[in-house]
Amino acid sequence: MRAYLAFPGGLRAEKAFGSASGVARDGLQGLLGRALRAGERIEWLDPSAGRLARRVPAAMVPRPPPPAGAAAEVPFVRGYEWDEFSRADRQAFLDTEWEIEPASDRVATKLSGPSLESGPRVLDSAPLVDGTVQVTGSGRPLVFMRDRPTIGGYAKLGAVDPLALDGLAQARSGTAIRFVPGQPARMREEMARHERFFGLSR
Repeated sequence: MRAYLAFPGGLRAEKAFGSASGVARDGLQGLLGRALRAGERIEWLDPSAGRLARRVPAAMVPRPPPPAGAAAEVPFVRGYEWDEFSRADRQAFLDTEWEIEPASDRVATKLSGPSLESGPRVLDSAPLVDGTVQVTGSGRPLVFMRDRPTIGGYAKLGAVDPLALDGLAQARSGTAIRFVPGQPARMREEMARHERFFGLSR
């Protein structure tokens, strides 16, 4: 669904807020503020900046989408508003094979399936984290991705494993997913290992 290409030393490009990244949706120009077009050239600042020194371990590479007809399993941890939903809706959330909607993007993976109507419709806005599972006024859940907002005012069932977002981001619309109970201790351990490898923590 998505591929990434890295340039050691960076590219010659205008920067917005210290980054050459562009987000056309938000009007951040960055590189070009839009997708590249055929024939356009971008200057690589330092092609000799260095070779790839190591490979990403297989365990840290996002899992490929499941074969047709199978559902991808996404580890999930219940949140403090879980009990605001009825037992029937909580069970439906776990039993349903949700389908990823075409309107999904870097902000949220939107899901189609049964409406979960029992939870509170609107709450005071509260902070969100990567992977938060929020149920909007329509009763449909969504999973917030890396470009999520900082706060949200709808009920939150919980959150998925942040590392599972990498695989979820590669799933095309129409892919079926199922939420399965996650193990918080194992998730924390894997996240710590991930951050140490990528130099995000010591």
